[in-house]
Amino acid sequence: MRPTNAQDLTLAKGIVSANGLDRQVRVFPNFPLKEKADVFAMSDILLSPVDNTQETFGLSLLEGMAAGLPVIASRFDGYKDLVEDGVDGWLVDTWWSDRDPMEEWFDLLDPDISQLFQAQGVAIDQEQLADRLLDLIASRARRAEMGRAGRAKVQRQYRWSRVIPRYQEAWARLRQAAAGPGRHRGPATNPYCLGPNRVFGGYASRLLEPGTIVRATAPVLDEAPYRETAVVLDPEVCQRMIQVAEVPRRVDELVAAAAVDPDRGWYAVQWLMKYGFLAVAQPARPDRA
Repeated sequence: MRPTNAQDLTLAKGIVSANGLDRQVRVFPNFPLKEKADVFAMSDILLSPVDNTQETFGLSLLEGMAAGLPVIASRFDGYKDLVEDGVDGWLVDTWWSDRDPMEEWFDLLDPDISQLFQAQGVAIDQEQLADRLLDLIASRARRAEMGRAGRAKVQRQYRWSRVIPRYQEAWARLRQAAAGPGRHRGPATNPYCLGPNRVFGGYASRLLEPGTIVRATAPVLDEAPYRETAVVLDPEVCQRMIQVAEVPRRVDELVAAAAVDPDRGWYAVQWLMKYGFLAVAQPARPDRA
């Protein structure tokens, strides 16, 4: 687990206080490993709406399942392969697009900053997240059923005695492929100009498209963009988009109305969806695998 710095902790506690939840929410930053079992024991649900490429496999999900907790996780990266939706937990859709205003600068940025830009452009379906969470809060029986299913899956598939033979099978396949004839790989891609969308574009479960219909869910932008993303995220543009989307609009119409560089416009739409100022009213096509 990445250590939480003082600024992150102050931000988290500030959000809790701003919503009047000081008596209901406890923040345990960087608790010692020996306390992890106690934290799981006092929990009813493991919630992990990951939106960035730092979380790849999802060990924390398996730890929660092993402790008998139902999981609510984002349908993103390796998470979507660990949770069986509706059986041992719920998966929540994530939205991304293939438009990226920082793509040509991606390899020049500090890794932490480039990851921030990437994560700020991925939206978790907040309405779906709330529905899934309320579903488990309301049903002790469902929580118990999913918790049992998750614990059984961990015991069945993720003990070292099960995992190591699968590694060995993968190595054997790779060795066989390496010994075979060469393959034509087609035209080369410039390895120095690979933005996150080209490398990780398959991680999200839904693709934001020109025909996707979005609607405003809040009349005023009451949260300033992250300072690090201000170079591509203008609060005035964001507010204009919210006003235009008071009547549901296609994404391409919304971007055109913003009168900015299209890549920046798409990024603004994704950011506004991420923080709940916009919501999808009508997807352009079904979920991706």
